[in-house]
Amino acid sequence: MVRPWAFRKPNSKRGRQGAITQSKTTYGTIKTALEAPGSAYAAERYKVFLQGSYGNDTNIYRESDVDVVIRLDSSFQQDLDELPQDQKDACMAAYADATYTHTEFKRDVLAQLGATFGTAVKSGTKAVKIQASGNRRSADVGDVPLNVES
Repeated sequence: MVRPWAFRKPNSKRGRQGAITQSKTTYGTIKTALEAPGSAYAAERYKVFLQGSYGNDTNIYRESDVDVVIRLDSSFQQDLDELPQDQKDACMAAYADATYTHTEFKRDVLAQLGATFGTAVKSGTKAVKIQASGNRRSADVGDVPLNVES
């Protein structure tokens, strides 16, 4: 007698749905915190998005954290070293110096996350770590400047 349940794949998606839902909820919670209207950077142009294994749907059940990026778009960094002087001058005439710097943005993002997640937030050299708690998975939040290729 053939038993249909004997042929079930051991790593079916059925067992991963909790992790997928938990990751989605974690991202939503962090995105909401970062996009809060009262943040110090609320008037700036920025974008919050997923990166890494969860964002690419390659996460490993029970091992993946959620990688979130917040990118400041209202100011940018550029490298003009290779341009001739007339092009450097044209660029400097077209763009004013930023009034809100990436350093300030990084400070304000850390403060916003700290206000929302408290002691679960740890500042790292490359990203802000948010420890798991309850149904929230651990997460890394990276803040990156917009780079413009000359």
